[in-house]
Amino acid sequence: MTGEPLVSVIIPTYNCAAYLDESIRSVLAQTYVTYEIIVVDDGSTDNTRTVLAPFWDRIHYVHQENRELSAARNTGIREARGDLIAFLDADDVWLPTKLELQVQTLQGQPAAGWAFADFLDFDDSGVTGGSRFSTWPGVREWFDRHRVGDGGIACGPMYVDLLKANWIHASSVMVRRNVLAVVGLFDEACRVGEDYDLWLRIAQRYPVLCLGGVLTGYRFRPQSMSGPTEARGVFTHQGRLMVLKKHLRNGSIPRALEGVVYRELSHHCWGLGWTLFGQNRFAEARKYFRQGICYQPLHGQLWMYWWGSFLPMTIIELVRRFRQWRRSYRLPSELAARNLSLTHSGPKGPRRTI
Repeated sequence: MTGEPLVSVIIPTYNCAAYLDESIRSVLAQTYVTYEIIVVDDGSTDNTRTVLAPFWDRIHYVHQENRELSAARNTGIREARGDLIAFLDADDVWLPTKLELQVQTLQGQPAAGWAFADFLDFDDSGVTGGSRFSTWPGVREWFDRHRVGDGGIACGPMYVDLLKANWIHASSVMVRRNVLAVVGLFDEACRVGEDYDLWLRIAQRYPVLCLGGVLTGYRFRPQSMSGPTEARGVFTHQGRLMVLKKHLRNGSIPRALEGVVYRELSHHCWGLGWTLFGQNRFAEARKYFRQGICYQPLHGQLWMYWWGSFLPMTIIELVRRFRQWRRSYRLPSELAARNLSLTHSGPKGPRRTI
């Protein structure tokens, strides 16, 4: 297959030996075969080397002291020889046509600097729901606005949309190497949100290509960043808050879009404050409510919960019990409506496997 571009597949790993075999095998099963696999071991203390032993002749292994995810990905980029860079987290998997479809579409859309695709969440029991694009109306709206012909791809600017929401999962991304030479690599000072930071920098300069089909599986596991729902929410809010603040500080946000960013900052402050308030961490919650008010002074809920964080615990508990009573009072009618909906929509199908 001479003449096809080389894709450098970068797999950063830290104590992911239990999942690394499946991840690598999903690359080896690709229908596109002009690739190299670079595994960056970020100081693992588990049996990662043992798991990798059967693949020594098919991977380029790099070991470094633990410097976290951004540094591991950057090490892989610096080691890469390909003109196209694809990222795969060590606990995620690809569907067999992932590389082939993204290479073909990028070749057909030379203006696009990068590409991403839809993905499914899964755990050890199988797929846990519909694809992410099917549950996020924003990305579908963007896709329909920028659809290319009658095909299942879309191509266009996404910077403003990304300021409002991040639909892009790192394991679904393929980016041109020369794009990274222009915008830079992952910011190793970002403890969270490092991928979102890079996507914004790329989207500010280059159109993005989106494949509407599912090409990636995103594994949920309790001990990871994608762990329990509440922890994921806190992690997401913190990451986007830090990244948007950074982009405001360094002046990369156009003045016309600062209002959009202030609203998003207020939203993430509200999300963090509300979560902390629910955990009775009132002083920490108050800090985020106050920040959110600074960004959006007319946000009524921020003001209400900021004042509420000063109330005695006995009053807060009384309010919570009242709200619980109201929910229990409404529950029978809500259950009846839900059962009616299920009756019309039919039974839920079995879980799938990736």
